[in-house]
Amino acid sequence: MNSNLIRIILLRRILFTAFILFLIHISAICVRAQSSADDLLYRKFRVTLVPGLSTNGVDADRYNAKYSLNLLAGYHGGLEGYELGLVNINKYFSRGIQAGLLNITGGEMSGVQLSGFGNLSSGELSALQFSGMGNISGSGMEGLQFAGFGNLGAAEMSGMQMAGLMNISGNDMEGLQFSGIGNLSGGDLSGLQFAGIFNLAGGNSQGLQFSGITNIIGGSAEGS
Repeated sequence: MNSNLIRIILLRRILFTAFILFLIHISAICVRAQSSADDLLYRKFRVTLVPGLSTNGVDADRYNAKYSLNLLAGYHGGLEGYELGLVNINKYFSRGIQAGLLNITGGEMSGVQLSGFGNLSSGELSALQFSGMGNISGSGMEGLQFAGFGNLGAAEMSGMQMAGLMNISGNDMEGLQFSGIGNLSGGDLSGLQFAGIFNLAGGNSQGLQFSGITNIIGGSAEGS
């Protein structure tokens, strides 16, 4: 691998890491430490201009709803239905469909997240994430991630990741990864990796790797 290629790969990783840190920074500011979602109150509809200016007032994080409209940005307790806005944030969980520029869930996410910039679920993800830039699952992921830039599953992944640049599974990966630059699996690989430049599996592999430059397996390999 020549020095120019190494520099390109390092630059891509730096950019992707910066994007991840940016989203985590936003979530750290907007999504406060979780306590319990069991005590959430319920209202079928809610409308928000910005956090604090909503039909649920300054206590919006104590409410769950079925229909949610955030004209600029909304910060709520939970969602069990449909949410539309520029920035959609739910403290405890999101179960349904979120559509906006940026979607953040402080707990588990099950459903669909559609965004122009990014989607973040800090808890378990059983959903579809579509984003113009990137998607992040902070815990185990079972579903699909599609992004123009990159996808990150911080723990085990079972499903599919497709990205213009890079996909990362922090632990075992069972499924498919497709990217223009590279795919990373921190644990065992049981599936397929397709990349324009490189694929990396940190553990054992019982799958297939296809790339334009190199494939790397940290453990033993079967089938690649």
